Amino acid sequence: MAVNQILSGLPVEARVAADGSVQVTSTKQTRAQSLLDEQIHTVFGTVVADSALAAARIHYAKSQRYLNAADPDFENAAKEAVSCVESLVKTLTGEADYTRAIKKATDAGFIPRPIDELAIKLFAYRGNEPGVAHGSADAPDVTEDEAWLVFNLAAAFGAYLAVALRVS
Repeated sequence: MAVNQILSGLPVEARVAADGSVQVTSTKQTRAQSLLDEQIHTVFGTVVADSALAAARIHYAKSQRYLNAADPDFENAAKEAVSCVESLVKTLTGEADYTRAIKKATDAGFIPRPIDELAIKLFAYRGNEPGVAHGSADAPDVTEDEAWLVFNLAAAFGAYLAVALRVS
């Protein structure tokens, strides 16, 4: 009988960590995260199901896996969440440069100010936070709460941008 079958009915799950050890982790979510999953991530999951957004979907799935792993990787979860939005924007605008794509969409009236600044700041976070997009002499220090915030922001913002940019 599988370990997870034995644990069924309990708010835990057995997962194999990166080092090969088996860890029992909680599957409980906060009420807030459950609500976000239901209302934002369900919508965004539908958005990235579009075949044109395959790269964005891959980044989104990686971010989820990094967050939910037995040995979570918060830096990579944050990086992949932001990469998902970057991929979505580049795909929908045809622009190779994320910041330029956001600025063009704003100038064309598809994204209002200062929402455009939020999009640029989310992208800037990835490049600014040590260990998220670039190697650093400083150890990565993305907290679990920070990784979940970036993941949730990316899904909410990605869903918004998908609607705003498909008009263009």
